[in-house]
Amino acid sequence: MADKMLDKISKVLNQAENAATPEEAAAFMQKAQELATVNAIDLAVARQHQHNKTKRQEVEERRIKIEDTWRPTPTTKWKTELFLAVAKVNDLKCLIGGKGLAVYPSGFPGDHDVAVALYSSLVVQMVQSCDDALKRGANKEKIRRPVRKKVPITEAGINRWEATLRWDRQNAYWNGELEPPTTMYENVLDDDGNVVYEEQEKSVVDGRIFRGNFYEGFIARVTSRLWEAKRAAEEAYNANHDIKEDSEDSSALVLRNKREEVDAFFEKKW
Repeated sequence: MADKMLDKISKVLNQAENAATPEEAAAFMQKAQELATVNAIDLAVARQHQHNKTKRQEVEERRIKIEDTWRPTPTTKWKTELFLAVAKVNDLKCLIGGKGLAVYPSGFPGDHDVAVALYSSLVVQMVQSCDDALKRGANKEKIRRPVRKKVPITEAGINRWEATLRWDRQNAYWNGELEPPTTMYENVLDDDGNVVYEEQEKSVVDGRIFRGNFYEGFIARVTSRLWEAKRAAEEAYNANHDIKEDSEDSSALVLRNKREEVDAFFEKKW
């Protein structure tokens, strides 16, 4: 991919990372994919008309590190899924290696460049968005609980013998090795004798489960938007260049031919 085009896409991706809202970030991300698709079509058309075959870009394989660690982390699976989704939209075929710590995509150099740029931006957004959601307590709900206070057993209205029985029933597995309590908890009452309540936050979803669900939803949304952006770019390309759908220079045909070259390389190598 030309350096100028990659720089342009990188600037749009930077805007996506610093967007004020998720909707704004999605719009910038779609714009980046549209630019990448148009550039991929231009390169594919140029390859078809390149008479000097030695100057044509060829399919190549690269190695993309998903993690710098020597073993997978709890987020490795989702980072890998995100890269695979971005790679597929941009006509790369991938193999996963090293316990998911690396991905081996095959495709044209320009597609490699844009896939890595998109992924590098999206993975930051994915992790940061989830972290922010957890900080806001998105996996929690507010509940009302009675306010409790510790009082001596005599003030609680029961005697030591009754407290001992309760203690024995609740802690039978300790075989009486612990001394029974001298204090107990009771509800706090207001001046009218009503129980006083307070709002507390309670986790309804474990943080790890929430993170997995969040990442899954993020990847699904991103994948849908990237495909939508790619289809829009293809349609706009044909319209702007006054190209008929069955023309050899139509976006659908040149991209299909490009994918066939990638498939042939992939099958031959593996």
